Amino acid sequence: MPNNDMPDDLPIDSEFLNTHRKAAEAGDAVAQYLFGKAHTMCLDFAPDYAEAIKWWRKAADQQHAASCLSLGSCYEAGDGVPCDNVEAAKWFRKAAELGHEVAQFWLGMLYRRGVGVSRDDQEAANWFRKAADQGLSDAQYNLGLLYSIGRGVSKNETEAAAWFLEAAEQGQVDAQFGLGLMHESGRGVPKDIEEAIRWYRRAAEHGEEAAQEKLREMGLDSHQAPLI
Repeated sequence: MPNNDMPDDLPIDSEFLNTHRKAAEAGDAVAQYLFGKAHTMCLDFAPDYAEAIKWWRKAADQQHAASCLSLGSCYEAGDGVPCDNVEAAKWFRKAAELGHEVAQFWLGMLYRRGVGVSRDDQEAANWFRKAADQGLSDAQYNLGLLYSIGRGVSKNETEAAAWFLEAAEQGQVDAQFGLGLMHESGRGVPKDIEEAIRWYRRAAEHGEEAAQEKLREMGLDSHQAPLI
């Protein structure tokens, strides 16, 4: 999420709302976004998505990307509005076109799954790449996955391994396990069992059951510290 977001452990109460109301009512888009989000996190009353959406719409009208993303999420989940995947895709697209990397990733996932938009692996790859270039690990993994199977892009296992590595180094568990598989088989990277074990252990430490099973099959302790 962008820097104008608020941490989930910030204590949001009526005093916080009163403090930020004036700036929101004055038309400040960041304040409107934060004021809207506060209505979903307030300690003093139940989440009020209808009120949050009202403020996010005001901010979205000012091209505030995180507010557009929040509106898309509400339509996807049916929070405060009827569930509507087409409307969700519209708001994710608006946020994505404003450069929001999380929205770019989710728009890519909608294209990958054909939800709210026609399924289009090329469009999925396009939006994954935009988010991946901004360092989003889930997008890096999913772009690598498309390269590994040749969907939306020409199959290229070397490119797949490169994107898996980018994601794996940030702790993306699926990428860590996928990189282990590639090193074990020699697909896209030189065959290297020790490197495969290292990535299996990284994934296993994060609870990836397939990686834990791989290590057991190799006669290794899945809880052992990763090889350096």
